[in-house]
Amino acid sequence: MEQKLSEEDVDILWKRFKENGEDDVRDDILLYYMSLVKWIVQRIMPRVYNYIDYDDLVCCGIIGLSDALTEYNPEQDIKFETFAADRIRAEILDYINAMDWATPELREKINALNLAIETNLKIEVPTVEKLLEDKKKSILIEVIDELPTKERAIFTLYYYEDWTYNDIAKHFCVTEAYVEETHNNVLMKMRARLDSQNLLS
Repeated sequence: MEQKLSEEDVDILWKRFKENGEDDVRDDILLYYMSLVKWIVQRIMPRVYNYIDYDDLVCCGIIGLSDALTEYNPEQDIKFETFAADRIRAEILDYINAMDWATPELREKINALNLAIETNLKIEVPTVEKLLEDKKKSILIEVIDELPTKERAIFTLYYYEDWTYNDIAKHFCVTEAYVEETHNNVLMKMRARLDSQNLLS
């Protein structure tokens, strides 16, 4: 634990907090359980280390811990550590899902499309037009996969999930103008890549 407190000390803190809601007592309890947050983050981190920052997950975990502290009733037949762990984990996973540029369903569709292109599942002899179309799809997928996380999210939410600029702006806490500019920048990157391959029609 972050503080060397006895069980009796912790019980006293809980009683003071529930009776008076003192901010300094709340901070002491949060600090005491910080090791729980870090333990959960360390277990999740290996799955997301390549695109999620450790400190960001800790901050999310603290939010979950704070919510748990507000909602928990010491008279419940459940230990606070168990109650808080669920809140902490849920807050962290919500953040990870928000940062991921594609929903599981969308990722499955993209993977299927990639597999179809890579293994050439079509039996018929492709026409020149079909080859050009497949080439364009492959290039556009490459462009999407190369985008920074937020740009990918904005583009895919707009085209694959039918979100509006306003919906996306609220989701990421940005302006609609930022979303529109990001969307247009992605289109420009796609056009430039297709043009470089002489595939722009």
